Amino acid sequence: MKAKKLNKVYDVDNVSKASYLKQGYDIYNDDGECIEHSPLSVVPYSEYDKVVKELEALKKAVAEKAAAEKPVANEAAAEKAAAKNKKNE
Repeated sequence: MKAKKLNKVYDVDNVSKASYLKQGYDIYNDDGECIEHSPLSVVPYSEYDKVVKELEALKKAVAEKAAAEKPVANEAAAEKAAAKNKKNE
């Protein structure tokens, strides 16, 4: 495993992993994938705000799409009910 912070990289084992996390290092496996972020890591507010706005836009789009599809489903149900009534007559 490796501990990375800015331009510093150290080889670590499971014993020393916790101390590096406390110092602000992220832990990566041998393939270069981050397996654990430091609890000291922070996200700049500008990035956070961008993600929140994107999430709100996506939720709105999903709600609009669901509202647009709902009448279609109701029309299909109405057609089935009408066909059933015709068979019963």
